[in-house]
Amino acid sequence: MNYCTKYELYQTVAHIKASLGLDTDKYNIDLIPLLKNTGIKVEILPFQTVGLRGMAIPDNVHDIILLSSKRNLIEQNFDAAHEVMHLEMHRHCCSKAFHCFEKIKPNQNSYIEWQANEGAAEFFVPYLVLLPIIKSEYHLLNNLSCIEAFKKELVSLFKVPEAVIKYRLDNLKYEIQQYVSGIPLDEIEVLSLAKQKERNIFCKSLNEISNENFNRKLYAWISYKNLSQNIENQYNIF
Repeated sequence: MNYCTKYELYQTVAHIKASLGLDTDKYNIDLIPLLKNTGIKVEILPFQTVGLRGMAIPDNVHDIILLSSKRNLIEQNFDAAHEVMHLEMHRHCCSKAFHCFEKIKPNQNSYIEWQANEGAAEFFVPYLVLLPIIKSEYHLLNNLSCIEAFKKELVSLFKVPEAVIKYRLDNLKYEIQQYVSGIPLDEIEVLSLAKQKERNIFCKSLNEISNENFNRKLYAWISYKNLSQNIENQYNIF
């Protein structure tokens, strides 16, 4: 098992990018053609297994990545990076093939799936690029509509599925908090959620702020409807 810190994982992603001729802060990447140029065989297939997004098959001659034709091009692009992380980090984990699903199966190793997801997210949405963008808009990100509109802008900018941006905002919430509070970018402590919990570090992500704002609006709407119904009932009585 290749255990590493979140920062070390990001360094691995930087190494993978360099091997593909990409800068660490490069984004909006069309990965699949690049992989084919390295000799990795990439095929798009109509998987019959429910929820199966991709497979990585390590091989001594040519590694193989299989992707689901039921996913759109942007989703396939992200899934390809997920499989690349498996090939780079987990080929010696006693597995002939890695099967990657929408949700982690009970028989899967949650840690290596975290590495593959976190690594793929960093590949397409580098934290060194994302944090300055968030800081420049942070004074506006204080309500549901603004946060949701901002997330859509990020989806368009980085060319990733919406779920990846949501994932990124949750998993980088500590790094975001550090940067917007004034810590220089090169001094940001990169820390996994598990390590944050160990050190009793708790902060809210933009997703959580958005959800709280939504819940407050929903509660206010329900309260208003209940009040209106009570008034109407009293009126009908008379």
